Amino acid sequence: MSSESDDSEASSGSDESSNSGSGDGLDPMRAFERDHIKSLDTTKKVGQWFIIESAWLARWREFVNGEERPGRIDNRRLVEAGAGGIYCPRRGLKKADDYRAVNHKVWAFFMSQYG
Repeated sequence: MSSESDDSEASSGSDESSNSGSGDGLDPMRAFERDHIKSLDTTKKVGQWFIIESAWLARWREFVNGEERPGRIDNRRLVEAGAGGIYCPRRGLKKADDYRAVNHKVWAFFMSQYG
């Protein structure tokens, strides 16, 4: 789902450059994802932003800092079926509490990894 906005949210709040070294063999993946998202994330104005559930993004941030993988992206909580079965944003959602905005490159990367 896309949203018009003017700031990016993916890497904010994840300034730690090291993780807990959990010993689960995922540390190289964590470092790659953290660094890759930082390189893709931007605060420049772009025409189209994609929204992602805040709770999922928080779990991803925990993952890159040593916790377990966040699982599949599930934005169902952010939408409701409208007329004709077309999904629309759920009313009353609050930015940061319920969703974050990411640019197309960040969204594409997350979808390629977490579907």
